[in-house]
Amino acid sequence: MGKWESVLLKLCGFSLIGLAVYFLFIGNVPGATLCATVGLLLTFLARFSQFKRFKGWGFEAEMWEEKQQEAEKLVESLKGIAALTAREVMLQSIKSGRWGSGKRWEDHWKLFEEVKAAQAGLLDEDGQRKVRRSIDRWFLHDMAITEFGKLKEIVTKEVEQARQEIRVKFGNPVSDPMAFEAEMQLLSTLDKSIGLFELAGTEPLIESIEKWWESARKTLANFGIDVAMPSEVRSRLDTYKALESLPEMPVTKELIAAGVSGTLCI
Repeated sequence: MGKWESVLLKLCGFSLIGLAVYFLFIGNVPGATLCATVGLLLTFLARFSQFKRFKGWGFEAEMWEEKQQEAEKLVESLKGIAALTAREVMLQSIKSGRWGSGKRWEDHWKLFEEVKAAQAGLLDEDGQRKVRRSIDRWFLHDMAITEFGKLKEIVTKEVEQARQEIRVKFGNPVSDPMAFEAEMQLLSTLDKSIGLFELAGTEPLIESIEKWWESARKTLANFGIDVAMPSEVRSRLDTYKALESLPEMPVTKELIAAGVSGTLCI
């Protein structure tokens, strides 16, 4: 039933109910009864389309709008559960067997497509994007971890050299304990064990590596040590940074191989 038909029925129904009240005042009970009955019936018919089920004059009915709202809330809840389930399935798959065979990432991407197909009715585009971003972040982590490790090795080596120079500078016994401790403490922040995800937090992975490297370079410069990022590491990080800026990581055989070995031929 259309909107205007419903409005018209309501107007007629209310008019008849009003007429029934008038008949009651003048003592015309049969006329009042008839008008009230027809008016109530028209008013009911005007709202009939809102009912999902109507049993009869015993009135067993359900409001369609209310049930529709409940259904919408249920669907939204199921979508959230589907996205959470898909994400956890994928992350558990990725985290287990971190040093697996060369087919590991190929299997991860295949599993993602299977999960997406299995939950096609519930996993909406936004849910798919969130799951995909989590996978992409792990994929990029596995590619960049080798370059991050090489930079950490450089910094650790230079930090040890700086420590040796500090020991020579302050002598034995230490001539200025407070200054000695301050310089040693500054260096200790550079070579502490830290993972790439721990370093980045919620920030972009490659940008976090670059910031960490620049901070380490400036700190070492205070001790007269100049370090430069190897050109091959710089080149790979630039490639990874470009990949990280994309809405989705392109899944190719070369990238899958890089995700397994931590290197990418450029």
